[in-house]
Amino acid sequence: MKLWETRPGALGELVERFTAGEDVALDARLRYVDLCGTAAHVEGLGRIGVLSAEEVARVRGALQALWDEGFEVRPQDEDVHTAVENALSARLGEL
Repeated sequence: MKLWETRPGALGELVERFTAGEDVALDARLRYVDLCGTAAHVEGLGRIGVLSAEEVARVRGALQALWDEGFEVRPQDEDVHTAVENALSARLGEL
């Protein structure tokens, strides 16, 4: 689900194509940077005790696997950050 979507399928396809345009293709170019930013955020959450050392290691491993596998940003993800979040949630469940 997209971050701004209140219920699945709420936004019409035509409206989404108009507002998103080529955003997904452009965001795909930001995959590495977003993975690095997410890794840094996870490290910070570990330092302040929101995530345990084990959770940090699990997320870092999943981020590396996403990079190694070359995950895709799909139109249904909205953007690269949501694609990363959706992929992590699918792999790790809720932490």
